[in-house]
Amino acid sequence: MDALLLDGWTPLILLALISMAIILVLSRKLARRVFYSIAVGIALLCIAVFFGSMVVIGGWEGMGYGILAVCVLVGTLIGTALGSLSTGK
Repeated sequence: MDALLLDGWTPLILLALISMAIILVLSRKLARRVFYSIAVGIALLCIAVFFGSMVVIGGWEGMGYGILAVCVLVGTLIGTALGSLSTGK
């Protein structure tokens, strides 16, 4: 029996969880304006990497980098939402 049924998805899930954890830590340490600026910057960078990987790299390699960018984007968005809800400021 396989040790983990999501063998191919594990790095993507871990990448999203790590980016979410980093954003949550930043939400506790930084001021609101700086925190949201960093979160928006990371989100825009992920969107640019996604479209850039599809256009510039292309093929399966481009899709792989695009999926990694989407995982970081999802982790950033979830971390931003949880960080803004948890601090209550």
